[in-house]
Parts: sequence; structure tokens; C-alpha cells
Amino acid sequence: MARNVKEHFLRFVVPLLAGISMGVIVTASTGASPKRFVFALAAMTLPFLSILSGSPKKFLILIFFASVPFNINYFLFKQYAPHLGGANGLYLIPADLPLAGLYLIWGYEAIFLRRNQNLRWEFSRFMPIVFVFILALSIVGSIKPLWGLYELIRWIRYLLILVYLSRNLTGKSLPFALMGLGIAVVLQCGLAISQVVMRSDLGLSTLGVAGRGSQDVFVQQLSTHAQVIRGAGATGHPNILGTFLILLLPIFASLCLSLSKGKVWIGSLMVCLAGSVALYYTFSRGAVFSFVGSIAFLVLMLAGFKLLSLKQTMSVILGGLIVLTVGSLVTYRTMEKRMTYDSRQSFRVRMQYNEAAWEMFKNHVFLGVGINNYTLALDKFAPGVAARMDKEERIRAGVHNLYLLILAETGAFGILGFGLLIGGVFAITLREAVRQRRFEKAVALGILSGLTGASVHNLLEFTLWLDANLYTLAILTALAGAMGRDSDIGGGAHLE
Repeated sequence: MARNVKEHFLRFVVPLLAGISMGVIVTASTGASPKRFVFALAAMTLPFLSILSGSPKKFLILIFFASVPFNINYFLFKQYAPHLGGANGLYLIPADLPLAGLYLIWGYEAIFLRRNQNLRWEFSRFMPIVFVFILALSIVGSIKPLWGLYELIRWIRYLLILVYLSRNLTGKSLPFALMGLGIAVVLQCGLAISQVVMRSDLGLSTLGVAGRGSQDVFVQQLSTHAQVIRGAGATGHPNILGTFLILLLPIFASLCLSLSKGKVWIGSLMVCLAGSVALYYTFSRGAVFSFVGSIAFLVLMLAGFKLLSLKQTMSVILGGLIVLTVGSLVTYRTMEKRMTYDSRQSFRVRMQYNEAAWEMFKNHVFLGVGINNYTLALDKFAPGVAARMDKEERIRAGVHNLYLLILAETGAFGILGFGLLIGGVFAITLREAVRQRRFEKAVALGILSGLTGASVHNLLEFTLWLDANLYTLAILTALAGAMGRDSDIGGGAHLE
């Protein structure tokens, strides 16, 4: 026994402590910022932690899922005119570290274990590749091609996530993947709720979380003398967190409504409760309404696919109406002020963004002004809007409509490609909802509801285009395809 303890100590603990010590010494001796310190420490300790876990691949996938929403950018090259709506340079994100580890393991399996690596993708799964090709073409005539290249790299990361998970997740690994997503949701919700309750960003600004620059928290004016703190977690903005929750919460709501009580039901309920509170604390008007709509759509689909009986459906609808009524009464004053205080100004500004985007499209019909070039093109197509942003906001934002943003930056070809991409995800998920068993069917319907809610929400936002939600979309696409595979098909998918 003593010998085994000593052997494990020398094999695992000593290298782990050495990695941590090396990270501390290197970053401290160079006077590195807290963000660099965290990245260096994570890079040096993650390999040892994955070995200690006993299942490196499962550990790294969990870390990957949990780190996707963290909007911490470690810039290798940074452009001098930062803007919202695309990449601000060439950068690493926390999720890159576990993703790199997963690809190293996959490469080892392919080279040394000779596991089959034939992708055999369906036609609908090629749509992301087609869309990325269109994005690359749009760079050719852009104002600043380098900015477009930075954005293209973000989408290559999207493809890398999609390829890996599509090849290494199967139907049997679905519960494990949902556990990882549940951890990610609860972690972000805990941070968001704590930010509101403690009126603090919890020190995240020192790590370089993108969003508000030097401000510690997101302050929302409700009236001349009243304001609230909005929760954002580590996503960088409350509206980004709102879309993230819209994408994922319907999955766990679907499991709560369609499964009998058990561990999965309890876990899903906890995720839904935490997510609902955090969604309210984002004080995102569009996100709240889109989420309510997605849940209503989910209930109808559950009934249509006979996962809920007529009696259960009526009970859920009645219960939902009661919860909405009580919640509206309790939060009426705050939400009423949030809905009306700056609504006219917000509508006017968004319409100006929309008109600028439409002008860009009319002058560049086929491939747009180039990805990541909308804010640059404002100088030509809406100089008044550009001047106001530079003076009042000190940063330029993309048009608050995802589809107009794609239309302006990539033209008709781009919006068609994006439609095929999203349509492919819907097609795969709907197919699995039709042919799978109860558990998988509930997950598929949850994904469909979340995608529908997020798509509607992005009529007023472009948050699905940003890192946290873009990569979550890749995860959900891979999960939908994994439901149809009950066994390992190569690449070392033995996660169970």
C-alpha cells in the first residue's frame, strides 16, 4: 500500500507541483499581468491534471465545455481600433487549451493506435465549411483584409470544435456531454447572480474579461435616480449570457418535463432554476421574451411528439402561466422601468445601425463589405453614426441584428450560406427527434427550442456571432449528430 502511494505521488503529484511552481516562477519573474499568469499556469498544469483524473479525454472535454463561455482574450496581435461585432485581433481563449490537448490525444490515437479517422460527414454537415469559404471570399474586397483574416480564424476554431466533437462523441456519451454543459451553465449563472448580489465583477476585470473595459460592473439606468447591476458572468456582456442561456436551458427544461424523477431530473431542475434566476438578472429585454417563447414552443413540441400527454401539457401550461404571473407581479416595477426607460432611444439607435447595414448590402450585393468590416464601412455609409459612436461610446458596435450584420459583411452569398448552416443544424436535430428514444428525443427537442429562441433573439442582437455562443452552437451541432451513433466510429471516442 505504501509503495503504491509513493509510486502515485512520484508519478502524478510531483509533476503537478512542478508544473504549478514553474508557472508561478515564470510569470512572476517576468512581471506578467494576471491574465498572462492565468494562461501560463493553466497551460502548465492542465496536462498533469488531465493525467491525474485517470481519463484525460473526459477531463479535457469537461474543462472545454466549462471554459467556452469565458470571454478572456489573450491577444497575440491586436488591432488599434477595437470594436464590438467581430475579432479585435488574433487571440487565444481559455477553451483553446483543452481543445489543443484533445487534438494531441486524437493525433496520438491516429498515429500510434491506428484508429480509423474516416470522417464520413453527411451533406448537411458540410454547410459550415461552405459558409467559412464564403467568409474567406468576402475578405478579398474588404476595407481591411487583415481584420477579415482575424475573423476567419475565429470560424476556423468553430470548425475545429465541430470536427473534433462530431468524431469523438456518440449517443452513449450524450449524458456525459450534458453534464459538462450543465456545469458550464451553473458556473456562469453562479457568477452572474453573485455579481448582482455583491454589486461587483468578482475580480474578473483583472483577468481581462471583454466587455466594459475599466468599469467593474454593468450598470443599467432604470430612471433618473434608479439603477440596477446586470449579471454577465464571464461572458463579457449580459446579452451574451442571455443568448447562452436561451441556447442551453431549453434542453434541461425538456428533460425536466419529459423524464420521471431521478438523478438526471434533479440535475436538470437545478440547472433550470439557476438559469432562470440568472436570466432575469441579465435584465435583457429581448433575452427574457425569447426564452419565454422558446419554452412555450418546447411544450408544444413535447406534446406533438407525445412526450407529454394532453393532461400533462395542460398542467404545464397552467403552471407556466402561474409562474409568469407571480414573477411579473414580484418584478413588475423593475422590469417595467427596464422595458420603458430608454426604449425610444434604443430603438432609434438600432434603426440607424439597420439602415447603415442595408446601405452596405445595396452597394455590395454578393459578398458584402467583408467580414469584420462593418464598423469600418460606417465611415462611408453612415458617417453620422460613426461620429456619434466615436464620441459617446468610444467604441464601435455592429448592427444589432445578426442577419443584417451577415448581409452587410458577406452579402447575399453569406446570408444564404448562414441559412444553410443553421438549416443543417435544424435538419439533423429534427431527424433525431423523430427517430430516437425518449431521452434523446427530449434532448433533440430542447436543442431545437433553444436554437429557435436564440435565432429570434438575434433579430435584435448579434450575440450568436460572438465567441461564447458561436462555439456553443458548434457543440450543439455535434451533439445532435452524435445521437445517431451508438458505438465508437473511430478516433477514440471511448468516453464512457
